[in-house]
Amino acid sequence: SINECVNSGYIHGGNSTAHNGKTCFTGGIVAYLAGASSINKCDNSGVVYNNQRNNTDDNVGSTYNGGIAGYVLGTADGHILIQNCNNTASDMFSRRGWVGGVVGYSEYADFVGCSFSKDVTRTCLCRGIGGIVGWGVNTTLSSCSFTGTELSATQIQTNRAGGIAGKLDGCTVDGCNSYVETMMAEPSTGNPVNVDGGAIVGISGEGNTIKNCHYKATINGAAANIAGTGSFTDGGGNAADL
Repeated sequence: SINECVNSGYIHGGNSTAHNGKTCFTGGIVAYLAGASSINKCDNSGVVYNNQRNNTDDNVGSTYNGGIAGYVLGTADGHILIQNCNNTASDMFSRRGWVGGVVGYSEYADFVGCSFSKDVTRTCLCRGIGGIVGWGVNTTLSSCSFTGTELSATQIQTNRAGGIAGKLDGCTVDGCNSYVETMMAEPSTGNPVNVDGGAIVGISGEGNTIKNCHYKATINGAAANIAGTGSFTDGGGNAADL
């Protein structure tokens, strides 16, 4: 258990030399957490910078960067709990990985009352960006908030971005708020590019339920969808009213 910890220092992992398939974890509080674990009432305000150059794109061999944790891996019988954690870092950089305002990658985890309050504007060839989690698998997100307005990258690669999560598989999102307005601006012109971008999730895989979530009415000037691509079970109570 990690309780009531605070980081304001600069976190740097990896380097720009190509290491395909060699993962790198960076987090404001913890890089990698597994087993029956929890993170409670932890805050990060320091820059978290993952410079690993890695062209592998999966859930075990990519790179993962999170404001609180880089990678959390629970079990079906013992979910990891991330509760009342907040990230206010002004910069979240990941060269070729998954980026989350709170956690980069989560599997068998439960988020409760977590928040991220800044924009993500300095990822480079990112795999996916989420205001709370980059990629969630068998995860629940309850009463979490992304109050920044922009998720963008200096270079575009796989184009997955969501106000709460970049990608979700087998997850439940309940009572979360997203204020995102801009996703994946093209750096030379500042114009939006085509992206699997959603007000709540960029790519919704199989088995997701989204309910009681509130979000901005527009993304890049167009009407916002809850999910950029994919289907999900609409549990009701969702509204574009922020």
